[in-house]
Amino acid sequence: MKQAARAWLGVLAIAAGLAAEPAFRLKNPVMSGNIQANPKRWIPGKLHLLVELPEAGAATDTEKLLEDRGAAVLSKFGGAGMVIAALDDTDLSDLELHSASVFDPASKISPLLDPEGVAEFYLIEFHADVSPGDAEAIVLSEGLWLRRHPDLLARHVLAAGGMDQIRRLVQWEEVAYVFPAADELISGLAVTGCAGALSENGQIGQYVATIGHGWDGPGRGAARLTYSFGRLADRLPAASVQAVIEQALAEWAAHAALRFTASAATGGARDLNFLFAARAHGDAYAFDGPGRVLAHTFFPSPPNPEPLAGDLHFDGDENWQIGAGVDLYSVVLHELGHALGLGHADRPGAVMYPYYRRAAQLSADDIAALRTLYAVQQEQSPTPEPLLLTVEGAPRSAADAVDLRGTTAGGWGEVRVAWDGPNGQSGLAVGSRSWLIRGIRLTPGPNPVTITASDGAGAQVSRTLVVVRDTPQLAPAPQPQAPAAPPASSPSPPPAQPRPPGTPVSGDTTAPSLVIHSPASTGSATSGASIRLAGSARDASGVAEVTWSAAAGRNGVASGTASWSAEVPLLVGINNITIRARDRAGNVAWRSVSVTRY
Repeated sequence: MKQAARAWLGVLAIAAGLAAEPAFRLKNPVMSGNIQANPKRWIPGKLHLLVELPEAGAATDTEKLLEDRGAAVLSKFGGAGMVIAALDDTDLSDLELHSASVFDPASKISPLLDPEGVAEFYLIEFHADVSPGDAEAIVLSEGLWLRRHPDLLARHVLAAGGMDQIRRLVQWEEVAYVFPAADELISGLAVTGCAGALSENGQIGQYVATIGHGWDGPGRGAARLTYSFGRLADRLPAASVQAVIEQALAEWAAHAALRFTASAATGGARDLNFLFAARAHGDAYAFDGPGRVLAHTFFPSPPNPEPLAGDLHFDGDENWQIGAGVDLYSVVLHELGHALGLGHADRPGAVMYPYYRRAAQLSADDIAALRTLYAVQQEQSPTPEPLLLTVEGAPRSAADAVDLRGTTAGGWGEVRVAWDGPNGQSGLAVGSRSWLIRGIRLTPGPNPVTITASDGAGAQVSRTLVVVRDTPQLAPAPQPQAPAAPPASSPSPPPAQPRPPGTPVSGDTTAPSLVIHSPASTGSATSGASIRLAGSARDASGVAEVTWSAAAGRNGVASGTASWSAEVPLLVGINNITIRARDRAGNVAWRSVSVTRY
């Protein structure tokens, strides 16, 4: 290295140990007294540095000085933090930096990786200025096996190998971070990555756990925010979009001292504005049409200025759906984590993992990360307000199934909403402060449905809604006419032939009886990749087949008829599975269950 570089290497420090309340938090803040003076580099003469300034307001002036000296600012975060690419002869000694740290190789390895683990797949993130070709060449140079995936984010490489190879790989200066790969990526399934953990001038690296101090300032306190709606998704009813957003807000608020209040005004401070827009829409991150980038979100202030801070933007060209396809709730739930100050999680299955997946609620990792910024809800409310429950739903329906929704307020800690319906149906609602129950099956006549909310202190409140299913009035059946007497010369009719097996039974209009014995409840949860359904079916004319179907085009035929079973694969999140029994006359009976895979 040149003499100028040696002059400022002496002032380098490890950023993780600089202050009790750093403006950014690394996932693996390895402490080291030794800074590599000559790290392994694919491109000679350049270093990536983690820089912290004495105060947030100095960022703009320092950025200009860095650029004048040939350094490039790759991203800024925490108001006073940035990642830069500097040349060996860049002199930083007179810039009054709080710190300028090279990335310690050990800090690039996720704490979730087993140091003694066998060979497995990893996601390897490179710094933003490293070309894809160079990134793959570095990985191959250490003997790892590449697996290409068309849906990988721009800075990611998917590769397999052992931990010894990973320890050699992170010695390369261009490597930023290594963390576990999700099963969907390894299997080659279609995924969508989140490119939207944004600071005011770039994406935040995977190695950062949280940005800034959250909306409550330094320490773990409470935050009160408003939320507002700009233009909403064109392909969904506005009321449904707002309900999904409020359900996601309630899920985050259930786990920390956060309170969200609706506001009719947009553009205010401490306001989360939800906007659906196509292509260029006023910020530096234009959308790209259907597919790829679904949304992006701006972190709290700092690092992002008001009124942009905390705003959530969604691509209006996407085919947004609720509970299927591009699931609005799952994407909103993820993006809200960024709006509250969270980076991306390392653990596959977490809501904040950098690749979206269907989700009904936050994982333990998401909640733990949230509580590094904000207090637990009950710490702020030792004397809770009474637990309140509202239920919304029509008292009459002509359909054979209904959805119910409502809200809860008050209570202590985490609130849980359960329900019991006709014919032994029961389950858990999706969400808590704003909750939703889908597909309650109705029988003709009155159907009582009891909703029960319970909080962390054991308080309960119940409401019962009786939904009357109206049955259509059938027209009187036509009276049979006596057959006309055949002419005297007519030949006698031929003798009746026996009916071949499987021939539809004439006159049979009764659907089979169909029972699901396992799972015993219409709402259940599992961590498994599939679930075994079993039951029985009966019909006077015989059951021809029993089939199953679920979302995303999944379907199959059960084994057996009178006593049947089926192994049904599950997606992560809520799986609504319908079982149908068809008799030989073509009559069909159906039953459904809801299984949540977490």
